[in-house]
Amino acid sequence: MKWPFLLLLLLFLGCKEHKTKTPPLPPDRTALPKAGLAGDYLGTTDTLHAIVKAIDSSGQTTTIAFDDAEIPEIVLPESLRAKLMLFKLRNSPKDLLLVNTILADTNFNEYYLFIWRDSMWQQPVNRFYIHKGNMSDTLTPIMADPQDSTQLLRYYSVFDMDPKSENKYKWRLMREHVRMKN
Repeated sequence: MKWPFLLLLLLFLGCKEHKTKTPPLPPDRTALPKAGLAGDYLGTTDTLHAIVKAIDSSGQTTTIAFDDAEIPEIVLPESLRAKLMLFKLRNSPKDLLLVNTILADTNFNEYYLFIWRDSMWQQPVNRFYIHKGNMSDTLTPIMADPQDSTQLLRYYSVFDMDPKSENKYKWRLMREHVRMKN
């Protein structure tokens, strides 16, 4: 009688779903790893690390955190992941944070640019999108305008009717000069 009981117990334990869960970060964020993207975002010559802290796939948000408890997190809507990049402007003591978010619609790359101003993260230009058909390994989505330090050059994709193509439309890559918001 004890063998069927042991067999039943092993079967029960073997069928249980096991999930590994990453322990949550402490609320003060001082335990963030010294990894991620290091930059001088505050313009104080102190290195600050930015990491993708959390991804909520059901709510489609990505949270970016920093290793300084005084710096607020950035929460990006409609995103499933994010890639962080450093963006430098000449004549600026601060590094900017360029974020490429991964959307539910994998046909597009979405970009955000953030600068630390007035004790908060601000976007000096609006977010923009590039269609995957317009992306290449050599394309830099945004850069400083070499002729005007108050402007940026950014690429973006537009939908264009094309009666000659098989689909009757195509995504065209455009470039524009964008003045940075103060």
